[in-house]
Amino acid sequence: MRVAGVKISHFRGIENCECVLDEADSLVCLIGKGDSTKSTILNAIRWALAPSRSFGVEDQDFYQCDFGKPIVIEVAVRGLPDELISTSKFGLFLTDKPGFEGATDPVEDGRQPCITIRLTVADDLDPVWEVYKDDRAKCIGAGDRSLLGVSAIFGASDSSFTWARGSGLRRLLADEKEISAVAVSALRRLNGMEGSALIDRSLLCLEDDLKELGVLLEADNLSARALVHRSKLGIPLALFDGPTPVELKGAGTRKLVDAAVGMGVTEVGAVLVIDEIETGLEPHRLRGLLRGLRKKAESEGGQVIITTHSPVAITELDEFEVAAVHSADGVTSVRKMATRTCGDELVRRKLKACAEAFLAKSVIVCEGKTELGIVRALEEAGYAHLSLRGVAPVDASGGAEMFKIGRLMNSCGYRTCVFMDSDERKYDGDKKALRSEGIQVFDWDEGMSTELQIFNDVPDGVVKNLISLAVDEWDAGRVRDSLERNGLSYDDAMNPKHDLTSEERRRVGAAAQASGGGKPWFKRIDLGEKLGMIVLGVLESIPGSRTETTLDSLAQWVEEG
Repeated sequence: MRVAGVKISHFRGIENCECVLDEADSLVCLIGKGDSTKSTILNAIRWALAPSRSFGVEDQDFYQCDFGKPIVIEVAVRGLPDELISTSKFGLFLTDKPGFEGATDPVEDGRQPCITIRLTVADDLDPVWEVYKDDRAKCIGAGDRSLLGVSAIFGASDSSFTWARGSGLRRLLADEKEISAVAVSALRRLNGMEGSALIDRSLLCLEDDLKELGVLLEADNLSARALVHRSKLGIPLALFDGPTPVELKGAGTRKLVDAAVGMGVTEVGAVLVIDEIETGLEPHRLRGLLRGLRKKAESEGGQVIITTHSPVAITELDEFEVAAVHSADGVTSVRKMATRTCGDELVRRKLKACAEAFLAKSVIVCEGKTELGIVRALEEAGYAHLSLRGVAPVDASGGAEMFKIGRLMNSCGYRTCVFMDSDERKYDGDKKALRSEGIQVFDWDEGMSTELQIFNDVPDGVVKNLISLAVDEWDAGRVRDSLERNGLSYDDAMNPKHDLTSEERRRVGAAAQASGGGKPWFKRIDLGEKLGMIVLGVLESIPGSRTETTLDSLAQWVEEG
């Protein structure tokens, strides 16, 4: 079974959200900055497909605590169990494609039909589940919803490791009714007795799933044993690794066991949702978990929907498995990066190269490392709070790539700007096009690179300080040679009694960017940041200069985010 689409109204931080997923999506990862309502989407799916009323609805579950308007969650699902698509059940509600306003297309050969389940919660806090199509609706009870088999992992829950009501372990183990009939005293004698076979059959499958996810049992002996919890209801059965209860293991191991239990529960190819999948996991275990979940879902026709804030997770995923989530004023949008049938090489490369940018709210595409360093200096100097505003700078490594990246991030819903040189006229058309698309471009006077503009605008003393910075990083000989290649004596440039002319300033800037040969002075992120810190320290002394107006405008753009 797979989720084909979701529509959410008036639920927690979402006033309105609608998204459609590709039928082939076995693994879907929702990414975006914090508070973008990613977890709310997962909770909505979990609630709509829940086999019971195990969750409690409260006033704060309504958008802005306004319970005068009902919560409505609609989830379209494909690949349904045969029991649900008979005429006596919901066969008359089948449709070819999910349509939240009522799809009427007939079911086509070769395509899995879907039904749409609608959960409504009014101010009485009593949830109502229905299957609907057009203007017709039919209630779907807990028994039928249990056939959907959705499992959810939110945070570090120990419920999967004990025999609690509605727990993953209870759903996983065979012959639940027969085991439940055994008294506590009998359960304590269950190990080594004939009755343990009822449990062991299921645990063998669980051990296989654990190995796929990279979990090596210390004792190589997974068992279910009686363990009395005075504070817990239900049969006191717990999952053990040798003599150690699994709930006492580390957070990462518990997360993987939780996922394996979820995988075991979804044996009919159902839906598993996992919030913040990276929690408690080292990078290698996270990668192993993602691969295991993908393999399981693809082989059994199920689906795994996850959220993450981890760049490691993003680099492990294919571009068509990733969807960006953005939220503004209660409206949540979900935009897929690509599809299986229409891949995107640029998306693929940038997900690997600058994964952190896809977890931000806003992106500054920097032409090169010098510009990236200056952007970092804006935060270090207190001019702009990139971290607070959710802004990520990206190194485009020069050339036309920065325009491609700018358009990509903008099309994926990220607030985007470009910070670049103005020394190449061939890019004038590209800059104009970006601005027409609503992407702000921060650049310099015509014909000016970053180095040329800065050395043109800053006071003489700062010019000499920047030359000294280059000398400290490289050596005086290298700096001297680069200045002389551009027609300026090192001694004249550093003479405190010599006032630099505009032409001499241009020559220093040309030397810094390696015009005439040699190596550039500041083409490293750390050096760009040091350059930026020096310039920002005197910015107020050069009001109205292009350096001052550009950097001030860029800082404002960050703060407005």
